[in-house]
Amino acid sequence: MSPRTAIAVRGFSLIELMVAITLGLLLLLVMTQLMAQQSAARAEIEKSGRQIENGRYAMSLLQEDIQLAGYFGQSGGMSGTVSAVPNPCETGATAASLDAIRLAMVLPLQGYDDSASPAGSLGGCLASGNLKSGTDVLVTRRTEAGNVVISPSATVAGRIYVQATPAATMVGTGGTGAAAVFSLLRKDNATPAELRRYVQRLYFVSPCHVPASGGVCTAAADNGRPIPTLKMLELTEAGFVVTSLVEGIENLQFDYGIDRDGDGAPDDYEPIPSLAEWSNVMTVRVSLLARALEPSAGHVDSRSYVLGDSTVSSPGDAYKRQAFSVAVRAVNLSGRRE
Repeated sequence: MSPRTAIAVRGFSLIELMVAITLGLLLLLVMTQLMAQQSAARAEIEKSGRQIENGRYAMSLLQEDIQLAGYFGQSGGMSGTVSAVPNPCETGATAASLDAIRLAMVLPLQGYDDSASPAGSLGGCLASGNLKSGTDVLVTRRTEAGNVVISPSATVAGRIYVQATPAATMVGTGGTGAAAVFSLLRKDNATPAELRRYVQRLYFVSPCHVPASGGVCTAAADNGRPIPTLKMLELTEAGFVVTSLVEGIENLQFDYGIDRDGDGAPDDYEPIPSLAEWSNVMTVRVSLLARALEPSAGHVDSRSYVLGDSTVSSPGDAYKRQAFSVAVRAVNLSGRRE
């Protein structure tokens, strides 16, 4: 029987094993960095997507209300002459306040330019500290297009309604005694004219989304990182109610297209019309600056942004920003002149 042949079995040496482990760790490190970079890139894309979406959504909200401004049902517009800029903080709680609201309807669009703080009549409904310095405020006035009330007995107490026919307009509050307030009839002299809810809104930029205690935006708002927010102040039967619309809107500017020859088209734009020119505003150029809700690592925004008549310089922080601008036609106002 032939002797067995010895077969030498050789494994990895210690050096080979260490080299294999090192190469594996390097490969794992590269893969980890690649995944981290992809995750960061995806996060930045999501931030930019939310920022652009917020800017477009804010623009669509403002555009819709500007287009509807001046809608008063069958009346085809309110008549009258204002001797002073209307007070947008009137609530209609008294007869004098209600009459002031009726007269203010002559100006379906009204604005405040580069407000450093709520001043004059605006301070009556917009608390100091809740308006971002250097931003504009827009007031829109109209009636609700839907939800027409036929019987005065169906009105809501404290809510302001407009009852219009082609020949006349009456403004009054609902609730007890509403039947005595509203007395206009349709052309058949039998059917009461429709009652439409009065809609007045103030659009502004607040320094924060959720105020701290006391209802005022401070450094403690939004968990210590205040988020500038587009907000709306709306007149209701309970007084003025604030609604947060879109987060991340950092600046808002309006320029008003003035019709000087009566053809319904703007001849030039002004940042703030005179009292006599407000009734000739046919378009509004809306310019806003949308800011990302979260900072981006390694990013420094050192750009300046042109918003209408204003140039906004970035504070040099890590937030990304995007400017938006569009000219919006006030359809109900310009259409009556065509």
